[in-house]
Amino acid sequence: MKFYQKILVFLLLLILVFGSTAAAAPTGAKVTTGQAEISYGDQLTEINQSSTKATINWQSFNLNQSETVNFNQPGLNSITLNRILGNEKSVIDGALNANGQVWILNSSGVLFGANARVNTAGLLATTKELSDQDFRDANYSFAGNAQTSVINKGQINISDAGYSALLAKKVVNKGLITANLGEVHLSGGQEFSLNLNANSLVNLRVTKGELDSLVENKRAIKADGGKVYLTVNAVDDLLAGVVNTEGIIEARTIADLKAENSAETKTGYIEIFAHGGETKIDGKLITGKKEGFVETSGRVFNLGENAEIRSGHWLIDPTNINIDADFANTLNSSLNSGNVTINTEGSNADEGNIDINSDLSWSAATKLELEADNDINVNAVVENKNNNDGGIYFKANGDVYFADTGKVIINNIKQLQWIDTARQRENLTPKTSRLVSPEYVVGNYELGSDLDASLTNGSLDWQPIGNNSVGFKGNLDGKNYSINNFKLDSINSDLGLFSSLYNSDIRNLKFKNAEITGENRVGTLAGSASNTHIENVHTDSIVKGWSDVGGLVGSLGTAFRTIKNSSSSGSVDGYANVGGLVGSLNYSKIENSYSDADIGSDSIAPRDFAVRGTYNTGFGGLAGSSYNSQIINSYSKSNLDLAFENNVGGLVGYARESKVEDSYYQGTVIGNHRVGGLVGYLGLDSNYNLKASALAPENVEKALISNSWSQGTIKANYLVGGLAGETNGVEISNSYSKMSFKEPERIISFKTDLRIRLENTIIGGLIGGSMNSIIKNSYAASDFELPNSEIIGGLVGYGIDSKIENSYFKGQIRGSRFIGGLAGRMEKRLQPPGTIENSYAQAKIIADDYAAGLVGILRNEKILNSYAAVEMISQGENIGGLFLTEPDRTLAARLSIPELPENEIVASFYDKNLNPDALGETEYGKTTKELKDFATFKEAGWEIKKKFGNKNDYPELIFNENSARWIIEVAREIDGSEFIKDIYTVVLVVNDDFINNLNEDPVLAIGTEQVYLSELSRGGNDEGSTNNSEAANPNNNLIRVRVDKDSLIELINGGISLPEGVEQVFYLAEED
Repeated sequence: MKFYQKILVFLLLLILVFGSTAAAAPTGAKVTTGQAEISYGDQLTEINQSSTKATINWQSFNLNQSETVNFNQPGLNSITLNRILGNEKSVIDGALNANGQVWILNSSGVLFGANARVNTAGLLATTKELSDQDFRDANYSFAGNAQTSVINKGQINISDAGYSALLAKKVVNKGLITANLGEVHLSGGQEFSLNLNANSLVNLRVTKGELDSLVENKRAIKADGGKVYLTVNAVDDLLAGVVNTEGIIEARTIADLKAENSAETKTGYIEIFAHGGETKIDGKLITGKKEGFVETSGRVFNLGENAEIRSGHWLIDPTNINIDADFANTLNSSLNSGNVTINTEGSNADEGNIDINSDLSWSAATKLELEADNDINVNAVVENKNNNDGGIYFKANGDVYFADTGKVIINNIKQLQWIDTARQRENLTPKTSRLVSPEYVVGNYELGSDLDASLTNGSLDWQPIGNNSVGFKGNLDGKNYSINNFKLDSINSDLGLFSSLYNSDIRNLKFKNAEITGENRVGTLAGSASNTHIENVHTDSIVKGWSDVGGLVGSLGTAFRTIKNSSSSGSVDGYANVGGLVGSLNYSKIENSYSDADIGSDSIAPRDFAVRGTYNTGFGGLAGSSYNSQIINSYSKSNLDLAFENNVGGLVGYARESKVEDSYYQGTVIGNHRVGGLVGYLGLDSNYNLKASALAPENVEKALISNSWSQGTIKANYLVGGLAGETNGVEISNSYSKMSFKEPERIISFKTDLRIRLENTIIGGLIGGSMNSIIKNSYAASDFELPNSEIIGGLVGYGIDSKIENSYFKGQIRGSRFIGGLAGRMEKRLQPPGTIENSYAQAKIIADDYAAGLVGILRNEKILNSYAAVEMISQGENIGGLFLTEPDRTLAARLSIPELPENEIVASFYDKNLNPDALGETEYGKTTKELKDFATFKEAGWEIKKKFGNKNDYPELIFNENSARWIIEVAREIDGSEFIKDIYTVVLVVNDDFINNLNEDPVLAIGTEQVYLSELSRGGNDEGSTNNSEAANPNNNLIRVRVDKDSLIELINGGISLPEGVEQVFYLAEED
């Protein structure tokens, strides 16, 4: 039985071999178009064609592996159309050679076997039909209903920049197709059309799709310097086809291969496109690094784990795209070779989306461009690590959404510019409403390194992020990296890195060597910002503009958001609302921030001189203007050189309904009108009423300056103050000024630099002009060198309906007239009288006339428990010990000042030894000795405490939290029966530097009295009686100090163990 089986197998093999040989070689030839002669030899068929075109109808067209067909044609442009009329598939497993183009049309199918070797200048194999007439007329439109396939398993070699086109419902390449500098088309569909130019394809299109059409590449296609197309087409979803490539497709750019004798660069091109169908990529598509173009498109797009795309530009064009882990790996690799564009198209509401669900990271200077017909959803991290170029670019017809896990890390200035492309519309309904919906730039962003922004001064035409009325509504974390050399020069408004910020969070960012020039709303970070939090952002920049100009932000407003832990340096120049940090501050807060940027207004020639220095704009070291805002725990060391400008302040130029707390200024302020060491003008709304003033009940919101100070030099002309130039309805508390006042010099000609001195008016150590305001627990220690100036006060220049309490002035005033140790002029225009209470001046005044120890001119005011120890130097006749009254009612009438009751003076005095010829000696004069005597004030009803020292001195105010207490130093008695005060707190401070500044500043909870340990051991009471506890302890080895339960004890000089001869020192401070 086995023997017969072997015979049967052998016979079958013979049948297969000889049967195949018998079925091979083309048969039944008939020329129907053109001229051609066919000759047959041993395993060789020759077609000698003499016309450019020829059509041959064959009954069959097959070749076995030992057979050859040669087409001898006039040239490259020649075409031989071979139409197979029989009902069998053409199996070509041998050699087919031609010096021109060969077309094979067989509706039963075409198979190039594994042994096939095809060498032509052009090859077309299809299952579709073409008439002779259309062939002659070059109407190359192929059609037919054949359901068969064209398959290649062999080697097809196309020369002379020719083409290989395999067209059928199903086309499969399992062999090798080569067409360098030419084109390869594998196309699936029902109808096709093509155009030729010589032996080159101009175009080939699938004009009609077919159900379940398929194009596959299983092995390799090479077309270096040429083009490769794998396409199917579908009219609708029911006719969807599939393009699948698992093998290798190479179309390297010739320049990439560095080919010799190449006249021009030939760019490689690969297109894998399932029109309306599905594209599957699980192989290699290569056009070269940074060269060539690859397109992979289809309604459905799938990328396998073996996919690798290396190209200068890769276009992905599906309906939806999901970038998962496998896809991300391929993208990362591809982006290191070239740019990638993902472009989705969708007709339904849930189509056309791009979802990034896995991290993307690459290092080449390439761009990932996302173009979505609908939305882009960033749910993962995207980072291009290149420091020069490249990154992600958004373009969505819908919106861009960032999940909490989604962000873009920025490493170059171009990527930073491209975040402007991530747009989102607010309150979306259907797409039709997007035309009217507000649009924002959105996203979560971080810096991954320092950015070199030098290109902004060169080839990169920087456009502020959120430009053209589109704000940034996102988050940027600079991670403490810097943007260096950022430049922007434009005639437009809303200029900065961002045009405008809305509901954003910007933090941990630095700018170095930035230069910004624009029109209105100009800042290094942003032209404007609203409802935005800015934290730990620092700028070193030169900023120039017209109005709302800031070193950090031009205009900041709404929702009481904060600039926190931020700073600016460099310079800021403009003409209205100009600030070191912010030009205009509205319903916002500056906290823990500072500026030392110089503020000016002359770097840009003004276009309209008449509008300068308007009353509702300002210039400030931190903010030009402030409305309903707060400045907390911040400072400025800016120099403000603004001789022409009004509303100039070391911190804020012009402020309404605003607060300055725990802040200070150090520097030089030069201005014209309303100029202050902290604030130029601070007041309430123009619809002012008493209920909202500083004198209103505590639960009413107030404008205030609290726990703040200024130090430096100030030069200005009118309404000038060490803290504020002018106030209206303001409370100033626990604050001080050490500003020095000097007369300004003004340039009145830009061309000749001619300077003149102008007389100054209304100048105060704390406030220049005070309306409905209160000063408490504050002081000024200033020098006024103003020989040509009028209405000068150690605390207030001119006060109307205002109050001074628990405050003092120490310093020297040199002025012309209407000068007082506390106020130049104080008057009450509303009932009841205003009050100066528990306040004093220790000063030297040099005046021409009309000067007094406390108030130069006093009208309808009350002075209570206050004194003046003022050395008065004047040749004038109108010198007052405490105050003077109105010298000229004509002036009062002209100012519409009503007649009101006279002044009320209670328990107040002046040193008549220092001011011997002053008016009011009988009523208020006391000798120096009397003013240094505890009994003088005790008898007058003052609440005053003794402190013991080396001498008798004038009473002083000791500040503690929000209160102040009178203390008078009394010298120790010789007989050893010294008294100690009624001590409430013992503070032993470990700070030697503090000793040198004792009693200098009103610092809360800090010791203000020095007592030695040996003195405390002999303590008693105010009446000199012996302490009972000490009497019961005759040895008295213990130090006994009466304290209460809230006493605080701290140690200095190491505290407990002291060298011999070194005495423990106590600093004592009282608390209520």
